[in-house]
Amino acid sequence: MNSVYPSIEGCHLTLRHGSRTIVEDTSFKISDGAFVGLIGHNGAGKTTLIKALLNLHPLYRGEIKIKGVPLSKKLQTSMAYLPQNLPFIPLSGYSLLSLACQKLGGLFFFSRHQEKEKIDAVLSFVNGHHFAKRPVSSLSGGERQRIFLALALLSQPKVLILDEPFSSLDPAQAENILALLQKINIERQTTILCSTHQIFSLASVVTDILCLKAQKAIIGKTETILHSSLLAEIYGLPERVLKTM
Repeated sequence: MNSVYPSIEGCHLTLRHGSRTIVEDTSFKISDGAFVGLIGHNGAGKTTLIKALLNLHPLYRGEIKIKGVPLSKKLQTSMAYLPQNLPFIPLSGYSLLSLACQKLGGLFFFSRHQEKEKIDAVLSFVNGHHFAKRPVSSLSGGERQRIFLALALLSQPKVLILDEPFSSLDPAQAENILALLQKINIERQTTILCSTHQIFSLASVVTDILCLKAQKAIIGKTETILHSSLLAEIYGLPERVLKTM
């Protein structure tokens, strides 16, 4: 970790969705190895920003860099993404991981033995061996999250981006997935950007908070953002109500 370059850098970004401006001439840096919570009210542009970071939404102006390299020139394997709504797939978790290994094999040749080793390693990391042979469509929300996190880890990404990963989980599942994300962040030295409305639930884990407000992106240390008036301004609610979210 502690690269000379930020993991993610937005330089004078302007993003539009149709005729609506999402962010305008805004800049931010996400430090290498950070665990960042992305917040903003509904419609603030969290998903649009995520898509732009993944090169899935055009930049109206500005530039995005990953580890100092312009996004357009960055290998896709350096980043991994988990959408808010994970697909219900009839394949088993293990078969899904095997197919992903075959796709990766187009970039890096894997023998059958290497493929099995890689799959076993990521399943062990996410504690997913005991349900990996079941169809993904039959798994609970937390189990599916673990399979898709294992899928993301196959390519050993430097950056992991998640869109509302806790929205469909019960409190116990959400706590377990949050602990797993913290483990990925620390042990795999992976920079994480996670959009959420449950920022106080993540407060003990996230190192920084990136706020979208009034077409600007504002980033700061977690303790600084949580103890400012910014959250109340973003959500239009008093702090005592926000802490129950």
